[in-house]
Amino acid sequence: IGMPTIPAFLRTPETLAQALAAMVTENEIRTQISPWEKANLILNAVEEGHFDTPDAAIATLYPSLPRTSRLRLRAHVQVVEALGPRLTAPETLATRQLDSLSAAIASGHEDLLTATLAPHAGASAPSQWAALTPVLTDIEREPTNPTTRRPRRMLTLRQGLTIVREPIPGGYLLRFTGREARTGGLIDDVLDKVEEWFGEV
Repeated sequence: IGMPTIPAFLRTPETLAQALAAMVTENEIRTQISPWEKANLILNAVEEGHFDTPDAAIATLYPSLPRTSRLRLRAHVQVVEALGPRLTAPETLATRQLDSLSAAIASGHEDLLTATLAPHAGASAPSQWAALTPVLTDIEREPTNPTTRRPRRMLTLRQGLTIVREPIPGGYLLRFTGREARTGGLIDDVLDKVEEWFGEV
């Protein structure tokens, strides 16, 4: 800045974790950090070995957060870990969107979300969210029964076939993907079976 010296306070944290905590505090003062960026910071701090667990990182980096906010941030970390590489511009996601994703993951639907995003890899953030919205709404409207595991929303078979049930206006769409789905004979067999069940006697 063109000055030989400047007045400054020199602070030397005892640990790198303390230095990270000071950096987070300073950044929070300077600019608004998105919910995704907060969760991503926690995950990076753990993966880089600065903390043993996300809970330990949250306690150190965000010590003033109330318990409910810590639990929410912990849930958001799970979203970053599960879906981070698959989402476009995830830092634009609002808190309520991350809450919906974390609730779906907590209820055992991580594979379903991953399968839903697969055809939309590299698409815009609004396009990806448009694909996720009906799935998340369906999960919230009709939670999976822990006893019967119904409604079934996804089936993965060893033969290289994945079937995903996607809600659409007026009903549901079954999407077949995988090696076995590349042949038209499979769909013919499915249609034959449906006709057997519901066709005219």
